[in-house]
Amino acid sequence: WRAAIRGKIIYLSLYQGLLYSMPMLRTSKLLALIVGLFITHATLPKPDPNQSYLSTIPRGIKGNGTRIRFQQPTNTQPEVIFEIQEAPHDRYTRVENDLHTHVRVSKREAEVGCTKQIPSLDPNQPPITIDIPPQSVQGDILRIRGKG
Repeated sequence: WRAAIRGKIIYLSLYQGLLYSMPMLRTSKLLALIVGLFITHATLPKPDPNQSYLSTIPRGIKGNGTRIRFQQPTNTQPEVIFEIQEAPHDRYTRVENDLHTHVRVSKREAEVGCTKQIPSLDPNQPPITIDIPPQSVQGDILRIRGKG
């Protein structure tokens, strides 16, 4: 319904429903209302389940409820609005615009420092290498810029 109202198609559907239900007004107003609503609903355009859309999602977009508008190249079809739903990741969690993960480090590695690799968010990219400084303690947060 919202897309039909936004695309101004609802007026045509309401007109058709009113046109076909007018003769029934003499017999029953309730029946005319039901028929009019049914015809209005039936004449609204339905999305094609086989239609595919290609849209680029900008980096850093907020998930869960953010909407991206997709306008068809031709104005014959109504616009499509994607609503982004963020799926949980098994390794990373999102905190505002940052991605967080936990890395296990032994006590010895934390005392002397070491280098660890963590899987990249994109499986096609190589793992991310982080340098853990000497004298690190549990709960230290290391920042890796530009990788998430």
